[in-house]
Amino acid sequence: MRKFFELYNGGWGYQKIAGYLTGLHIPTPRMAEKERREEKGLPCRLSAKPRWSVISVQGILDNDFYIGTLRHGKYTRRKINGKDIKREESDHMVFENHHQPIVDYRTFAVTRELRSKRCITNYRGQRLNSNVYSGFLICGD
Repeated sequence: MRKFFELYNGGWGYQKIAGYLTGLHIPTPRMAEKERREEKGLPCRLSAKPRWSVISVQGILDNDFYIGTLRHGKYTRRKINGKDIKREESDHMVFENHHQPIVDYRTFAVTRELRSKRCITNYRGQRLNSNVYSGFLICGD
């Protein structure tokens, strides 16, 4: 897990990290869970892909579990079999220094800072026109 943070802090992006992990044949979290269940002989209906996704990498880099923090109550459910509803971060039950950290706090803080500074839009090219209505409105002449 430390390698995730080192690579990101070293300037790698989510897609590059995901490709690197896939190339090394490191199992995804879902694959690891499936393998654990199968080893124990438990029935397993999970489907797991061997390819790392950008979302998985983002989730790991954003998870404060790796600095020893335990969070409870991130989701709530109105009905027994209903959908999970994400709760506000202020409503979480947070236990800091709950367990041995995997990543030191300083590395995690650097990662958070870099994530906030990097562009959060998904646009990957240059805008050809500065007007927001370009391509939508056509002159009637």
